Amino acid sequence: MDIDKLSTLEILKLINKEDSLISSAVQKAIPEIGKVVEFAVTALKNGNRIIYIGAGTSGRLGILDASEIPPTFSAPREWFTGVIAGGAEAIFRSIESAEDIPKDAERDLNAVDIKKGDVLIGIASSSTTPYVIAGDRKSTRLNSITFLYLVCRLLLEKKKEEKTKNNRKQIKK
Repeated sequence: MDIDKLSTLEILKLINKEDSLISSAVQKAIPEIGKVVEFAVTALKNGNRIIYIGAGTSGRLGILDASEIPPTFSAPREWFTGVIAGGAEAIFRSIESAEDIPKDAERDLNAVDIKKGDVLIGIASSSTTPYVIAGDRKSTRLNSITFLYLVCRLLLEKKKEEKTKNNRKQIKK
């Protein structure tokens, strides 16, 4: 799609249409989300933490969530933390290629002292982000629990499937 060729109104309608997919996607994922919440609650009760890891916007969203949970839900600040490819500077400014340095994930998780029993939540818009994958591997070696949310990729694959089905229908006509 050539979004830059659309009018402002067409762009806004397109964004709104895409946003409408979120609710049904979340509804379908509720059983899995429930399992993650149960693991997280158990980890916290056992004295462990929730650690978010991501790159770019995904990393910023993890840091935002880790920052907002304590004041919103009166939770202790030490229960939640986030790490982002490129470090603190990447929170405010894009650092290109930071997601492509897997060894930084290990360094960053060591810096927050990830340990057995912690829950690592990896956030990525694809299943190929080296920084997040390396964080998962580090977590696995420690026998921590890792959950990877690859939501954007799943939606893109669904859209490709729908487009392929629509193309097949048009060809059959």
